[in-house]
Amino acid sequence: ASVEVLNKLGVEQAIDFLSACGITSIQKEDHNLALGLGGMSKGISPLEMAAAYTIFPNQGKRPGIHTVIKVVDSKDKVLFKDETVSQRVMNTGNAKTMDGILKKVVSSGTGSNARIAIASGGKTGTTEGAAGQNTSRDLWYVGYTSELVTAVWVGNSDNSEIKGFGTYGGSVSGPIWKDYMNRLIGQGVFKETRVSEDDDEEETTLDEIGQPDETEIQPPDEEEQPDETEPTNPAEDDEINGADPPSGSDSDLPTEPTGPDDGETIPAPPDQTGGNPEGGNTDSGNHPRSGHTSPDEAVTH
Repeated sequence: ASVEVLNKLGVEQAIDFLSACGITSIQKEDHNLALGLGGMSKGISPLEMAAAYTIFPNQGKRPGIHTVIKVVDSKDKVLFKDETVSQRVMNTGNAKTMDGILKKVVSSGTGSNARIAIASGGKTGTTEGAAGQNTSRDLWYVGYTSELVTAVWVGNSDNSEIKGFGTYGGSVSGPIWKDYMNRLIGQGVFKETRVSEDDDEEETTLDEIGQPDETEIQPPDEEEQPDETEPTNPAEDDEINGADPPSGSDSDLPTEPTGPDDGETIPAPPDQTGGNPEGGNTDSGNHPRSGHTSPDEAVTH
C-alpha cells in the first residue's frame, strides 16, 4: 500500500517533502519506489526522525534544531540566545489528521505497548534481517505528546541481525519509550492532564479529526520567528552509541534506517545521515537509542 501511495504521489514530490521535514540523508540512489518501504542507502538518524515528528503535535510547523537555549553570565546577563526559526511544513488540518491517525496507533494499533497515562501518538517500525522470518535489524518507536517527541531505536552496533521471536518495534522499543515517559510523568515533568479511561476509549473518525488537504504536500515557503517565551521541555538526544543507523526495508515507518553504533553523543551524532558504521564498536548486544525533541522548541541537550 505504501508503494502504491508513493507511486501516485510521485517520488520526487515525496523527497521534496522529506527535505522540508528536515531529512538530510537522502541519496541519489534513493529516488525510487523502494523509498516507500524505508529503502534508503544511509537511513535516518533518531535526531532527525524525532524532529520530523514534531510537525504533527505542533500544528504542521517544524522547529529548528538547536542544542542551547541561551547562555547567561553570573549576573544573569544573556550572552547568547537561540534564534532558530520554525517553518511550516503542512497546514493545520493535515497535521490534525495525522495526529489523530497516530494516536489511534497507540490506542488500538501496533503501538498499544507504548500506551501511557497522558494522550500520545506514535509509530512503530521494524526492518527485517537478511535471513528473513524471525530476524530483525532495526526496532523503532517514535512517540510524542504535545510537549515532547522521542525516537527510540534498538539494534546491534555492528548492524548484525536481532534474532528471536517477537522482536518488533512495537514489542521492544515501544515499552522502552513507555517506561521512559512514565518516569517523566511520575516526576511531574509534563503539564498535560492524565487521560481518563472513558476518554481513551472514545472512537475517533477521520470526519472528526479532519480530512487531509490533497494539495498540501510541499516544501515550506514561509518562516516564522521563534517564540520569545522560554520552552519548558527542551528536547534531548540521548544517543547510546555514536554512529547513525544504516538502511532498512520495512513499511512500518515512512523511512526506515538501520542500526547506529551505541555510545552517548551529546548533543547530536557527528554524522546524522546514518549508514553502516565502519571500524566501529562490534559489540553484538542489543542497545536502545533515543532522540528527543520538543514540538514547540526542537532543542537537544
